[in-house]
Amino acid sequence: MWSGMPFVRIAIPYAAGIWCAGGWDIGPVAWEWLGGTCLIGWLVAGRLPPGLAWQWEPARGLAVLMCILSAGGMTLCGKRHAQQSADKAQMSKDSSLAWICTMEESPQRKRNSFRGTATIEALNIDRHVIAAGHGLVYFPADSGVKPPQIGSRLIIRIRPDKLKGPEYPGGFDAAGYFGRQGIGYRIFLRSGDWIVMDSSKGSGIPAILELTRAHVLNTLSTHIRDKSSLGLAEALLIGYRNDLDERLSDAYAETGVIHVIAISGLHIGVIYGLLIGLLNLVLRGRRVRWIATGCALTGIWAFGLLAGGGPSVMRSVCMFSVIGIGREITGREGGGLNTLAAVGGLMLAAQPWWLWDLGFQLSFCAVTGLMIFYRPVLALLAIRNPLALKGWEMIAVTLAAQILTTPLLLHAFGRFPLLFLITNLVAIPLSTVILLGELALCLLAPLHAGLADGCGEAVTWLIQHMNAYIFRMESVPFGTLGDIHITTGEMTAIYLAIGCLSAWGMRRQPAWLMAGLLFLLISGTLHVRSTLIRKHQQAFVVMPLTQTRLLLLVEGQSCRWLLTPFGRQDTRQLRLAMRATAHHFGIRKQWVDTLPASGHYKLGWKGLVIHLTSGRCPPPDPADMTDADLAVLSGNGPIHAERLMAASPRTVWIADGTNRLWKILQWETAGERLPLRLISTRRSGAFIRRIR
Repeated sequence: MWSGMPFVRIAIPYAAGIWCAGGWDIGPVAWEWLGGTCLIGWLVAGRLPPGLAWQWEPARGLAVLMCILSAGGMTLCGKRHAQQSADKAQMSKDSSLAWICTMEESPQRKRNSFRGTATIEALNIDRHVIAAGHGLVYFPADSGVKPPQIGSRLIIRIRPDKLKGPEYPGGFDAAGYFGRQGIGYRIFLRSGDWIVMDSSKGSGIPAILELTRAHVLNTLSTHIRDKSSLGLAEALLIGYRNDLDERLSDAYAETGVIHVIAISGLHIGVIYGLLIGLLNLVLRGRRVRWIATGCALTGIWAFGLLAGGGPSVMRSVCMFSVIGIGREITGREGGGLNTLAAVGGLMLAAQPWWLWDLGFQLSFCAVTGLMIFYRPVLALLAIRNPLALKGWEMIAVTLAAQILTTPLLLHAFGRFPLLFLITNLVAIPLSTVILLGELALCLLAPLHAGLADGCGEAVTWLIQHMNAYIFRMESVPFGTLGDIHITTGEMTAIYLAIGCLSAWGMRRQPAWLMAGLLFLLISGTLHVRSTLIRKHQQAFVVMPLTQTRLLLLVEGQSCRWLLTPFGRQDTRQLRLAMRATAHHFGIRKQWVDTLPASGHYKLGWKGLVIHLTSGRCPPPDPADMTDADLAVLSGNGPIHAERLMAASPRTVWIADGTNRLWKILQWETAGERLPLRLISTRRSGAFIRRIR
């Protein structure tokens, strides 16, 4: 079996090389030496006398694997080198530099701004480009000025900043996520911070995709008038989620059907099957069948790029492309793990950073689970009724895909939807019908407005009923199992156990069974160890939220939140920050206390003396600060905090995100003349003091 899957044997060490190069930051020289040495060893071993050659055959195989491993490492190093830009100009405060932005896409509406990607160039006084890179550009949404469109060139007055890592424990790593796409900077612009040099609409494939996307969105908004239904229709058809209601998105995630509104293999499969079926009706005969395949593949590639070209989309597009081309060349149906491994290797060769993308990982885990476990799960029940058999096939597909995705989801989010099976039985077929209805709507819109309106009303009705069902399933009290915390080591041991037990199920060799049980034991041991560590942890955390002072006292697997509102904080952002941080620390029990927005509080906790000062109030008596280990400044206060800081040089001062930037700069300027430590959570992210 293993010898019949050459691409699997290549893809595994290739991906391992990419992971080693990224995880351990191994340079290209080391990979070149490793690859060259192993290649020479392989050549030398191949010229040994026949009597010795068979003894060194395992070493030759190992040398080949190490060559493939080094190829993966060199691929990532080459990609990293291509993405690097001269940061000296970005970090420089030279006022003679001019910053030029060329919009690579039309900015899309976010919560409070428009965001788009752009090429950023730094020009010196001689108009020579001394630095270049890609960045995120944010335009104000409340200025009344329409943001520049794709292809526009801007002169900006704001110096780009490098993207930062997670703002709080377990939070979104913007630097890592966008850095893997070659985006390393961000710019927040206000009205008057940019001048348009050239407002061309752009050219080439990006401009065509932009116009097509705008046309599709306009068609949907014209014939689907319900706002909530429109947001889901846009996400379902082309992956456009800017109009998607956040409450609705959370409900789909909680019930385990978020894949319905994330473009995936389900959507590509429906479109490919529809195209190939229609084209085969028109183009009959073996000689023209390849034309139908070529047109269908062109259609799904266009759709994949239109949907953003994410890892899960491109996995499905590449998979259908390899299968379709292979079928036309060999006359046989392809597929299987070998084809999946070939697709994965090609994708990682083009973009090795996708190996760390959660969507990429989940997509390949789901498809691998389907290929390995679908038939064994289907064979568990012998059903003769055709209708019941169709239902059981859907259940088998869902269970098979869930086997390999569950450990990864538990590691990433710590939650598991218990009713995912019941929810998917309704959501998957209904979303397929909705997708077909949206495609029909886009085809009917230029032909007959009345028919398009009727189709839009039917799609709206289906979406409303699907949303109502999802909300109903979310409201079930026991629908989600939370507070599940597994480490990377535990997850790895679980996957190894699943692999060994699967091999035992296929070959019935006792060694595989023993190995699987051993890895399960290792996983359980690691879980006990991590649980014991969490039970003894103690930490004090200052979160970097801008409208709410949020402090966290961690003791074991319990915690207490200290919350003070200073403005209208986004409740969803607050909830996500608290959930991600609690998952990071493995919290099971939480309490929330609210403190007033102004005043001084002295907190003694686990040997630490912590002073909380907030609001524009008189400073406390400096004598009360002499024993303070930590002091948290919130709400731009207190008045004359610089004098208080001067009187307590041994205290570590933390300015949280509720302080204005100009105020933090004022404190930092005063701190430069004093022997004290001032930490700003706006700049460095959450402050964490671990006691144990």
